[in-house]
Amino acid sequence: MSEAVGEERYGVIIIGSGQAGTPLARALAGAGRRTALIEREHVGGTCINEGCTPTKTMVASARVAYLAQRGAQYGVQTGAVTVDMPAVRERKRRIVGAFRGRSQQSLEETGGLDLIFGRARFIGPTRVEVARPDGTATVLTADTIVLNTGARPSRPAVAGLEAVPALDSTSIMELDEVPDHLLVLGGGYSAPGQTWRVQRVRFPPRQGLATHREPSLGLMEVTTWAKRRQGDVRAVL
Repeated sequence: MSEAVGEERYGVIIIGSGQAGTPLARALAGAGRRTALIEREHVGGTCINEGCTPTKTMVASARVAYLAQRGAQYGVQTGAVTVDMPAVRERKRRIVGAFRGRSQQSLEETGGLDLIFGRARFIGPTRVEVARPDGTATVLTADTIVLNTGARPSRPAVAGLEAVPALDSTSIMELDEVPDHLLVLGGGYSAPGQTWRVQRVRFPPRQGLATHREPSLGLMEVTTWAKRRQGDVRAVL
C-alpha cells in the first residue's frame, strides 16, 4: 500500500496526458490556473506511443521496401530486397521516444503546470490520490477534474481464441519477424493499418470494415483456418 505524503490544491486536475489532456493542460496553465497533469505510463497517449506515430513510421519502412522491389520498373536496379524487422522496430522506437521526449519536456517547462507520474484514483468528489512509482502517494484536490484516460486493447470473448497465439494493435508493433500469414479479427480503424507487414491477410467473412460493433465469431471461423496453417498464423485482435 502506498504511503500518503501530503495533499495539494490545484485549480484543475487532468488525468491522462493524451492528445486532449496535454494541450488542455498547457492552455489552462497558460491562463493562470494551477494545473496538475497525472500520467500512469508515458506522455503522449495512444497517438504518440501506440497509434499514429509508430504505425506510420513502420508503414514508411514498408513503403520504401515496396518501392525498392519495383525499382526495375523505373529503370533502377536494386538487387534483392530484404526487410530487417529488428531494425525497423528500433527505428520506430527511436522516433516514438523522440516525440514523447519533446512532449514531456514541453510540459515540464510550462509554468503553473505539474506533470505527475503515477496511478490516479478518486477518493472523493474533488479528491484524487496518486500512487507514485516510488511507493509514495499524494492526494490532490480540485473543483475541476478532467478525465483523459483513453483506451487500450481488450481480448474479445471468442471461442477458441485461447488456442492460438494472438497479438493486439500494440504488441504487433514489437514483432521482430514478418509473419507469413495474418488473421485479423475486427474491422475497426486500426485493423487495416496492421496489414502492411504481410503478403497474405484474411478478414473473417462476416466482418465488415469500420463497423461499430462486430458480430460474434465462433471456433470454426477463428481456429480451424488458423490450425491448418500451424505456426504461420498470427491472430490480431
